[in-house]
Amino acid sequence: MPWTNQDKLTKDLSDRAKNKWMLIVDEWFQNGFIGYKAYQKYYPNANKNTASKECSLMFRNPWVANYIQQKREEQLLMNNISIERVMTELGGIAFGETDEKKVFMKDKLKALELLQKQFNVGKGKAATEDTIEVDVVEDEAEDS
Repeated sequence: MPWTNQDKLTKDLSDRAKNKWMLIVDEWFQNGFIGYKAYQKYYPNANKNTASKECSLMFRNPWVANYIQQKREEQLLMNNISIERVMTELGGIAFGETDEKKVFMKDKLKALELLQKQFNVGKGKAATEDTIEVDVVEDEAEDS
């Protein structure tokens, strides 16, 4: 079986590099997703510009991207967060179906904005697609 680019990138990573990258990603999650600071914690001699570039390259690596995805999924599970729950809560705020006594207009607008972004409304796209079948029939009377 031939090697794919992703297999080669992952195969070429040493365990030491993977461990260091995992530490950087963990720090990135803890510090509020500030990549250069997470990188500088483990490479303290790197300046801000270099740390930003190296961190960006590291995050593009398929192995690191997979690790980040796993961390995100773990956090969602730990906090009992699902897309359905988030959308229900946003809908409740946006449309006034909440147990809270006061929902300010700015909160409703923000909830509507987030729902709009989720469904790609207003950008010429919709989250769902409809298919229409069109039959073209020639009228024989016009051919003569």
